[in-house]
Amino acid sequence: MMGNLYSVISKRLGFEPRKVEIPSIKRAQGLRKAAEGGDEAAFEELFKIHRFAESPESEEEAAAIEEIHEAFVKCSPKFRETEAKDGDWD
Repeated sequence: MMGNLYSVISKRLGFEPRKVEIPSIKRAQGLRKAAEGGDEAAFEELFKIHRFAESPESEEEAAAIEEIHEAFVKCSPKFRETEAKDGDWD
C-alpha cells in the first residue's frame, strides 16, 4: 500500500509556516462543495488554509474560516480512505 491521499497532501504541504489568504465565504463554500465531491485540488486548498491561516480579523473572515474548518473535518475521512496513486507522491 502506498498510503492515502490525506498523507500525501499533508506531506506535500509540510509544516513550515507560510502566508495564506483567507478566502471569501463564497469561495470557502465552493471549495467545500468541490472537496465533498472528491476534488483533490480543492481538498488540498482547504487543508492549506486550515493548517496555515492566521487568525481572522473580521466577522466575514471568521465565517469563512469556520466554513473551511467544517469542510476539512467533514472531508478528511474521505481522503484518508482514498489510496494514493504513483503520481500523487510527486
